[in-house]
Amino acid sequence: MNTQRMSIGIAVGVILIGVATMIVPRWVSATPNIPSGSDDRSIIVKIPTLRNRSIAKVSSEFQEIGLQSAAKKTGAVRLRRLATNKNRQLSEYAVVEFDHAVDLPQVLRAFQREREVEVAGPNIRFHAHFVPNDPDYASSQWNFEKVGAESAWDYDTITPARGGDPSIIVAVIDTGVAYEDFGEFSQASDLSDTNFVAGTDLVSDDTHANDDNGHGTHVTGTIAENTNNDELVAGLAFNTSIMPIKVLDELGEGTLDDVAAGIVFATDNGAHVINMSLGSRDDDLTGALEAAISDAVAAGIILVASSGNDGADSVSIPANYDGVIAVGATGEDDEIASYSNTGSDLDIVAPGGSAASSSYIFQQTFSNLNAEGFPQDHSTFDIVGYRGTSMAAPHVSASVALLLAYGVDSGDVESILTETAVDLESSGRDNTSGYGRLDLDGAFALAAGDTEDPSNPTSIKAYTNSDRSKQITEDARTRDRDPYFRWTGATDTESSVAGYYVYFGTSRTANPYASGSFQTENTLQIASLSSTTNDKDYYLRIRTRDDAGNISDTTTTFHLEIDRKASRPTNVSASNVEDGIRLRWNEADPNAETYRIYRSKDSDGPFNYVDRTTATSWIDEHVADNKTYYYKIKTVDDLDNMSSYTTKLRKTYHQP
Repeated sequence: MNTQRMSIGIAVGVILIGVATMIVPRWVSATPNIPSGSDDRSIIVKIPTLRNRSIAKVSSEFQEIGLQSAAKKTGAVRLRRLATNKNRQLSEYAVVEFDHAVDLPQVLRAFQREREVEVAGPNIRFHAHFVPNDPDYASSQWNFEKVGAESAWDYDTITPARGGDPSIIVAVIDTGVAYEDFGEFSQASDLSDTNFVAGTDLVSDDTHANDDNGHGTHVTGTIAENTNNDELVAGLAFNTSIMPIKVLDELGEGTLDDVAAGIVFATDNGAHVINMSLGSRDDDLTGALEAAISDAVAAGIILVASSGNDGADSVSIPANYDGVIAVGATGEDDEIASYSNTGSDLDIVAPGGSAASSSYIFQQTFSNLNAEGFPQDHSTFDIVGYRGTSMAAPHVSASVALLLAYGVDSGDVESILTETAVDLESSGRDNTSGYGRLDLDGAFALAAGDTEDPSNPTSIKAYTNSDRSKQITEDARTRDRDPYFRWTGATDTESSVAGYYVYFGTSRTANPYASGSFQTENTLQIASLSSTTNDKDYYLRIRTRDDAGNISDTTTTFHLEIDRKASRPTNVSASNVEDGIRLRWNEADPNAETYRIYRSKDSDGPFNYVDRTTATSWIDEHVADNKTYYYKIKTVDDLDNMSSYTTKLRKTYHQP
């Protein structure tokens, strides 16, 4: 959807550093590696001395900074600082602008040669992290139920109740928001009661951050759409104030300088949370974006960004920077979305939608779309389904806003979210789901001071199948290789039971938290055991987890023995007796009940069943003198498991 057609997972940006007082240009003798699609009418430069200078006149700005030579060679027309506050790291960065498309490698080399310039790099592009879909409708929001919104809201009883507080400001750095009636733009009806504070449009350079794409409005809806108004759908932190900051255009594309400037605006104008449902897979070769983020973090702002929709094993920028909560996406069944970027920088996952249209995230936004999925006007709205990590990130931003309104210190918010996240892969953090799926109810339980461990189930029952028609007693032997378990009795006195860490396997001492998996259901269906399992002990081991993330310190265990195979007799022998041929063998299976005898008159068979016995010997009375016979035997145990044949035994009968 962006002109450079970028996908999303990238490496950490490279910062070029000078040695002592002398700058060593990295690109003087080499052609810079320019990401495809970089803006060809601007570059970004880092000038350390810029922090303590003021630029008085546009006409003389290059001369005052000492860049007149490069400006003349390249046709640069303007130098625009990214931040004017000298206490900001970003105040050392500026955008060099041209009134025409330029040869970026040539321009970068020219500016890199200047002594004042520490770094010169391309102004890379960013784009929104979402996969648009045709309009769809939903009668309920599975995503809010999944993160425990209703239970979490009940903790928030301070007026205005349940949806956070207008004093908490979330900056939505995106395509803008349909927040006002202005010119051709209309306010989305279900944002009419949403609290908005002054924002900015860095694409058009004005104060009206109106949405011309729909993405930012959808993202804002997840955070603060009107709620409990008998209309459409809800927002998670619906009493929160929104600061709309437009850095992406009608195609959902934008440049590094605007994204960085958007972060600066949010930092300078009182934002508590910054949501960035956007990213780039290109490196920021200048360090400008990281500087803007560092300034925001230093100001105590919590930054949240989508991990990217490339299905890559690395997180895109800005989500991969220190100080940013990187959010991946899950579907309705808690599966990791196939498009969601993963990797070592991923912090948490949240509902973002999966392939099924019913599993999209539904909020109000533009609904009169063209064939490419973009709005044909800016005044027609409806409930529209999107999916993407863009949709996952605002769940986390809204949760941050709710916790801040509840009184949680900003320095504790991220740890509360990660400690209470629901494990989807291995216990603890992993590269696929971070610390797990967002659990807002659990976060509030922990914030409310729930430190008491829950109790374990008091009863576990096993059955041969899910209809529970036949029960399997504990410690029993069974040949059913797909047992069904159900347990009851787990309780929590301070919050509620969130789910269980469950282990099923052959270790009687396994820790379910470390070796098992987390689930919210109190049942387990086993369907993967081998059909040849022979006298193996299996253990179902369970530990309970509550909403605050507390885990029971004991384990409830159910044991059973699964036996799908009988052992065949050993040491089979034959002898001639007066009544016929006597077969003898040793019992190899302690659970043997009967033995089946098979006979043939031909060495190659077929072997026909002739008799069965409970003893370990048998006489074949139907034999003729000087005739040869061949025998095989099978064991049948008490569970009706049948062994394989014994080795073929040959015997010629001679009457004694």
